[in-house]
Amino acid sequence: MRAAVLILFLALALAVPGPGARATAGTLFALATPGPATNRVSVVFLAEGYTSAQQGTFLADATNAVAAILSEEPFTAYAPAFHFYAIFTNSAQSGSDHPLTGQFRDTYFNSAYDAALDYVITIPAGATGQGRVDALLNLCLPAATHPHRLPVLLVNDPKDGGSASPNLAIASTSLLSYSAGNGGILTHELGHLFANLGDEYSTSEGVPVDASTFPNEPNVTQQTNRALIPWTLWIDPGTPVPTDPNDFTWFESVGLFEGARYSPTNWFRPRLNCRMRSLSSGVPFCEVCREAIIRALYQRLRAFDTATPAGTAITRTNHLPAAFGVAPLQPATHTLTIEWRTNGVAVPGATTTNFTLAPGALPPGVHTVRAIVRDETAWVRTGTGVLADTNQWTLTVVAPQLWLESPQMLTNGSFRFTVRGTNAAAVTVQTSSNLTAWTSLATNAAFTGTWHFTNAAPGPRRFHRAVTPPW
Repeated sequence: MRAAVLILFLALALAVPGPGARATAGTLFALATPGPATNRVSVVFLAEGYTSAQQGTFLADATNAVAAILSEEPFTAYAPAFHFYAIFTNSAQSGSDHPLTGQFRDTYFNSAYDAALDYVITIPAGATGQGRVDALLNLCLPAATHPHRLPVLLVNDPKDGGSASPNLAIASTSLLSYSAGNGGILTHELGHLFANLGDEYSTSEGVPVDASTFPNEPNVTQQTNRALIPWTLWIDPGTPVPTDPNDFTWFESVGLFEGARYSPTNWFRPRLNCRMRSLSSGVPFCEVCREAIIRALYQRLRAFDTATPAGTAITRTNHLPAAFGVAPLQPATHTLTIEWRTNGVAVPGATTTNFTLAPGALPPGVHTVRAIVRDETAWVRTGTGVLADTNQWTLTVVAPQLWLESPQMLTNGSFRFTVRGTNAAAVTVQTSSNLTAWTSLATNAAFTGTWHFTNAAPGPRRFHRAVTPPW
């Protein structure tokens, strides 16, 4: 899908953090911001190697980056869960350092391609690199209002390249004049940053790799026991493990393919090919990586934006209805399911965003009302519990209290008394001659706690009472 028209959202001045900096301000642009920021992943593009005259180029690149991300699943389906921003800071020169070819540029974040692998882009870990990223984020998009930030450094350089660390994804803009679907490097690096996906390459190209330092990545494993493979729920019973990469039978299957994590042997991946193995246009995330991205989303966000009433402790009298509601964070392609429970028991037919307890539905006392919102997507088989969120209210139901006082027989034979009470709305006075059959005499629809009642005329009935719904 196409990104929204760029809207100038905020401009803030950032003090120059140290020698070599060329930008004295970061300008924030909101590219797409559906829903509350506190329950959205905020993808933030930062400008590296763009001169002051290239702000327009950066915004075009950032807009193309949004389109590229949202053209790949599962980002397409879950587009409503993401905000996109761009922060522009100008550099003295365009481009990035290339030590391998002797090219050096004066840029704001001091990015550089690797001296041996001229496609791996990094920035300094300290104040002149990552420190500037953190400072801009904290100034323009504070964590208090944007708790789920995902920074992406767009490097204005014609050479393909990128990288990802726990705090930042980096991608060159060499392909950002592309149409949606060509963002292989960008979405690959986002896979690392957002879902802790591992590289599925079979070679390190001569660079020593210490496998013991790898984090627990959901798409690579050394496990060959079928029951213990992290993605075993995705492997059909008839698929052999390990899976022969040369057998055409399994080309479109999830299995256990040898060659991953920079090693041709002893490390395995789920699919013959995947976005985490190939940066080529048109190669999607495999089922396992797609699942990991969705689970990472719900590990950060709730399945609903708001719940009403806002508080968790509610008091109602049993003559009044009690209304509750949730606003689900709906994906673009399917609807989340909703279940309502009272005191732990599902309410039949209560599956919409709003739920109302009728007067008298629950007796006086303390009860629980619970809304459960679930994403029942078929794209997640492992650890589905993270796809559900619950909001629970403690509902105290109180009964109205009424009493009669100051009875008085008048000289004309009429009868007068006072009705007093609490937690009552409409009050009806009734009369009876036998305490079985009751006749209504009058109703006070705006009872405020005291009602001085006099019957209209003398009658044969000897008993009176005051009642309030439900009765």
